[in-house]
Order: sequence, then C-alpha cells, then structure tokens
Amino acid sequence: MNNDEAILIELRKISSFSELQRKWMRYSLVFAAAFCPLILGFMILVPKWAESKMRETFPESSSDWYDVSRNTQLGSFETAIEIGEALLLKTPDYPHAHTTLAGAYLAAGQLEQAHNHYEEAARLFPSSHNKDNLSAITERLSVERGQTRDRATTDAASPVTTEADNE
Repeated sequence: MNNDEAILIELRKISSFSELQRKWMRYSLVFAAAFCPLILGFMILVPKWAESKMRETFPESSSDWYDVSRNTQLGSFETAIEIGEALLLKTPDYPHAHTTLAGAYLAAGQLEQAHNHYEEAARLFPSSHNKDNLSAITERLSVERGQTRDRATTDAASPVTTEADNE
C-alpha cells in the first residue's frame, strides 16, 4: 500500500463521517422543526385550558364570608351587607354567618338588624361569645333608645324661642 492509497482511505473515512454528520443534522433539524411548534403550542394551550377548567369549577363571582369581613373593614358596608345577606340565604343555620353579618350591620350603624343577627347567632350556638355580643348590643340599644327618649322629652319641655319672642 502506498502513501496515496492510505491518504485516500483516510479521506473516505472522513467523507463518510461527514456524510453521517450531515444526515444526523438534517434529521435533527426536521425533528426540531416539527417538535418545537408542538411544544410551544402545548405550552400555550394547556395553561389556557387549565384556566378555563378552573373558572368552570370555581367561578370568580362567588363570594364568601371573608369578603363580608373585608368589605366591612374597608368601609364598604352596603356591599358587605349585600354579600352577607346573599350568603345567609345559602347557610341560614350557620352561627358565624349571623355574627359576621351582625358586625357589618353594627359597623353601618344599623343596630336593630345587628341585634337581630346577634340574637339568632346566640340561639343557634349559645356560646359565651355569642351571649356577650348579644348582651352588649342589647345594652347599647337600650342606651340609645333612652337617649332618644330623653332628647324627645327635653325638646318637648324646652320652649322654642324665636327672634320675634326675644324682641
């Protein structure tokens, strides 16, 4: 074997190896061209599908008692009362519901409604906490009713003077 034949053999090996590399590169590019869009489509569509399933399972419009407490703390008493009344229709025998709604009514200054719900909470679950709330709101109502009566009698007893009377 002469030197030229050895060089030709080496060149053929290199050529066959480079041909094999080209084939693998071509197949890799074809695979990447087909597989990458599938992966990207999967990455885009699956989260959207999962989000739609979550919205079907857990609708955003559903409120809970946390929303009543949060709206009461934020000063949105009307919203808190609306949500609370709607939730109370679903769970009328839930003592904590009456206590939470009574707190919203109390914060809004509607003492009669607050008293009614504290009374119902104490009836449903006669704990010391519920009884304390009921006695406190009852006392406050009696004080406010007494002040209202005192003002009415004071106003009726005191004569109203006008400028014409002073002259």
